[in-house]
This record gives sequence, C-alpha cells and structure tokens, in this order.
Amino acid sequence: MKKIIAMTLLFLSAFTIPAFAAEAPPILEKGIIEVTVGSEGSDVTEQLTLTNLAGFPDGTVEHVFTNLGSTSDLTITADGEELDFEVVEDEIINKVIVTLPEGAGDGFSYNISYSYTGSENRIPIVIPAASTDGNGNDVLLRVTIPEGQYLQSSFPIIDVGETGTLEEYMMNVPNFVNLEISSAPPGFINPINLWTLFGLVIILGFIGAMAYSLFKPAKKTGGSVNA
Repeated sequence: MKKIIAMTLLFLSAFTIPAFAAEAPPILEKGIIEVTVGSEGSDVTEQLTLTNLAGFPDGTVEHVFTNLGSTSDLTITADGEELDFEVVEDEIINKVIVTLPEGAGDGFSYNISYSYTGSENRIPIVIPAASTDGNGNDVLLRVTIPEGQYLQSSFPIIDVGETGTLEEYMMNVPNFVNLEISSAPPGFINPINLWTLFGLVIILGFIGAMAYSLFKPAKKTGGSVNA
C-alpha cells in the first residue's frame, strides 16, 4: 500500500513541479542606468538583464515610463541587433512593449537608449515588468553632469556637492531621476544635510528624555506629623 501511495505522489509531482516552475516570476538580474545631462536635454542608456523569461508567456516584455516630457530616438537592441517594440502612449504612463527575439533564454541582456527633453531635470526611466530578487543592490545609477556644474539635490539620493560622473547602487529601477544642479557648489544647508540634522535632533531628544527619566530625582511623597 505504501508503495502505491509513493508511486502516486511521484506521478503527480511529475506534472505539478513543471507547472510551478513555469509560474516563477521574471527577475531583473541586474541593471545599469546611465543619465548624461546636457544643456538642451538628457541622454539615457539602460542595460538590463532578465532571467525566468518563461514568466513572459506571450514572448513580450512590457515596460512603463512616466510621461514627463518629450522622448525621442528610442532604440532597443540586443547583441547589436534592433528589437521590435511598440509604444503605447497615454496622458500619464506610457508603455513600451518589446518582443523577445527567438531563442532568448535566461540571462537575456538588452539595451534601451533615448533622449529626453523636459523641465527641472526630472527624467523618466523605462522600467521593465520585472523586479530584482530584493537580496542586494543590483541596479547601478550613473549620472554625468556638465563640467562646471554641481549637484544640489537628487532623487534617488546621490552625494551632493560633486561634479562629473556620480554613481549610486539601489535595489530596483526608479520611476524617474530628479537632478537639481547649478554652477555653484552647494553650501552646508542642503536637503541631505537638513534630513541628517533632523535625524540627529530626534535621536538626541530621545536620548535626553531617557536620561532624564532614569536620573531625575525621586519625588518625595507624604511626610511625618508631629503630635
């Protein structure tokens, strides 16, 4: 009887295990996002690597990007060959649907490049319908600002006060990159320093309250009454 049950479970597992494997979500294994800021706009290049391509059953990878301004010269390539894609425009969120080439397997890498013209240096990033596994900072953001310009503040947060090429690792692809730059180096009072000071004030206040509660003099209650 035990042998029959074991054989039955083995038989069922032969069908159920592949089904579960096919449902594994696609993973963004790694990404490199390069943003080069110019006087009339910004150039963006994304290098993305995907695994678990079986999670895209129709052979296409959907991407989204926020409609913040004018995007031009959109090109998507893999191994030097252009890939077919379709752009679906909307008022707020645009979509880019990329057709995977025949024979594409796990570890599939491709490049996205485009030029962007918008206001306030808020630059949209094309995001694939796949996230990292969340176990590390697998996405590198590399920002290059013009010579003689300095980063005042940014999202995602990058060290301010620097010029040239700046890098920051993060867990996933951001919706956009916001860069505030000017020709003068930032002073001590900048958004990052303000948040740091705010955090220090909170911590010091908490420590002070704890110290006061531990070492404050004991309050005397009652007293003796002389007859």
